[in-house]
Order: sequence, then structure tokens, then C-alpha cells
Amino acid sequence: MRLVFSNFGKTYGLYLSIGVVWIVMMLFYWLVAPGAEQSHWITILGAFVVGQIYLLARIATRCLFYAGQTSMFRAIIPKD
Repeated sequence: MRLVFSNFGKTYGLYLSIGVVWIVMMLFYWLVAPGAEQSHWITILGAFVVGQIYLLARIATRCLFYAGQTSMFRAIIPKD
């Protein structure tokens, strides 16, 4: 907590930028995701693929968050 509050601007900027990436990803999914009226196997397959890409993007965003935290911590705390 001491690290977070002593570098509040940097940590807030990190959380804000990754939050913006997540919101953009959600909006893109909302625009691309098909509705519930799939009746043909190609549209069902397309909905499945879009859903899988969305899940991979969520995992990538979470990994980006952890990598950003680690990178920021290493930049702030000098090595001995």
C-alpha cells in the first residue's frame, strides 16, 4: 500500500489506461457480437468464434495488467 500511495499518479495512470483498454474491448465486442437469432450453422460457428476471441482478449487484458504492475514496480524500486 505504501508503494501505491507514494506513487499514486503512476499507479492511477496504469489502472486508468488498462481500464480504457478493457472498455474499448467491451464496446468492440458489443458492436461485433451477433444477436440470438442464429439459425444457420455458419452464424452459430461465427458466434462461437467471436465469443472465443472475446475470452482470449479478456485473458490478454488481464496479462497486460499484471505485466504493467510488475514493470512499474521494477521501475520504481531500484535493484540492489
